Amino acid sequence: MKARLWRIAKLGAYPLFYLLALVGCFYLSFPFDALRSRLLVEFDRTQRSSAGRATLSGGSTKSPMQLELKELDGYWLSGVEARGVRLIIPTDKRAAAAMPGLAKATASGEEASAEQSVVAVEHAYARVRLLPLLIGRMRVNFGADVFGGEVSGTLPYGGSSGDVEVELSKLQLGEVQPLRSLLGGLPVLGTVNGEIQLAPVDGRFAKAEGKLELKLGNVVVGDGKALLQGVALPAAQIGDIVITGTAKDGLFKIAEISAVGRDLELQGEGKIRIREPWLRSQADIYLKFRFTDAYRDHDDATRGLLGAPGGKFPAAIDYNATVKRAKQEDGFYAWHIHGALSDLAFDPMGGQAKAGRTRLPTGAQTPAGRTTPPGRVRRSGAPAGGDRGEEANAPAGDGVRQMDTPRLAPAPDLAPPAAPGAPPEAAPAPEPAAPDDSQPRPPEEPSPTPPGDTPAEG
Repeated sequence: MKARLWRIAKLGAYPLFYLLALVGCFYLSFPFDALRSRLLVEFDRTQRSSAGRATLSGGSTKSPMQLELKELDGYWLSGVEARGVRLIIPTDKRAAAAMPGLAKATASGEEASAEQSVVAVEHAYARVRLLPLLIGRMRVNFGADVFGGEVSGTLPYGGSSGDVEVELSKLQLGEVQPLRSLLGGLPVLGTVNGEIQLAPVDGRFAKAEGKLELKLGNVVVGDGKALLQGVALPAAQIGDIVITGTAKDGLFKIAEISAVGRDLELQGEGKIRIREPWLRSQADIYLKFRFTDAYRDHDDATRGLLGAPGGKFPAAIDYNATVKRAKQEDGFYAWHIHGALSDLAFDPMGGQAKAGRTRLPTGAQTPAGRTTPPGRVRRSGAPAGGDRGEEANAPAGDGVRQMDTPRLAPAPDLAPPAAPGAPPEAAPAPEPAAPDDSQPRPPEEPSPTPPGDTPAEG
């Protein structure tokens, strides 16, 4: 019996050794350098193709992103790992220009670099899980050391079903260069922790369900050296920013974006319509913030730039036309962030009940379910610009969209008066509605016929 088992073991050892040798040789001789070159070429082709389509369709014309990959190697048996990854992202100047004058921020007296931002990844890996393959599912575990912290998770590949799970651990806001570029070079400090979970319905993420929980701890904006419009502002303590949301039927509702810090207060809400691919998802987020009275009265720099509490002189930052459009009566600066995730637009949404390209009527429900503020809509008969202060006289080309003409439908009492001395027949010409209002009156008084209207009978 033992001799028979020994004979079977020897016969089985040969194919097992062959299989191990085949896998080992394949792993050791795999052309990872050729794969690295192919990945770079495909990424560059995809970026240029996307930029070309956006230009032809009248969308964003910003330069495509660039990818640098220093080393690519195998990771365990079914994965790959990369080192020295750098993603170069051109700054979206349109979005930066829409922010409240931050495009002029400088650091340590030198102009901040606004041409591009770099996302540096020290180490990243992706590995196909072997056990789910036994039941026909392909699941990929991934992880990356980025922004001074770690991003890890699991996602399905191809047409396989499964949940998406992403965990963020100890990310440093100070190392997120795209965020700093958006703020015009102002430094931002803090840590990010949280998780994102999405479960597709019927294999489609467009109908996914899930949740979002993020916490940005000990957030500080500025360092006392960075210049904003030529003024060095002290660091603003924001504290903890909490972001929570739930997804249902492919609609990610952001229920809370809030922070009540010592120097700044932040509020927000919105939604994201999930699309495939991810970058086509549509965002519709409303965000507003204001500085506390204690911070505005901190020193002469804050009193001059942000305005002293109860002061007679307006804040210097409000002379920026874009900021003026974003300021509300309660002191908040409100913004509407919308569009595809790959090409977000930042529109000011102040006390004039409008959000950039689309103006919502007073009392209407916004897409986020809020009622628009009444604002300073011009009353019937009021002169143009009378209720809007200096905004009506703002020069074109400084970021202000001239919304005076399409703001209100023309009313009868806004029509220009008839020129003095003009004949009676020419008076109703500029206002077609005037003759219609006067037609029913003559039949009530037939006797007083004007003497010049019937010369033949006279």
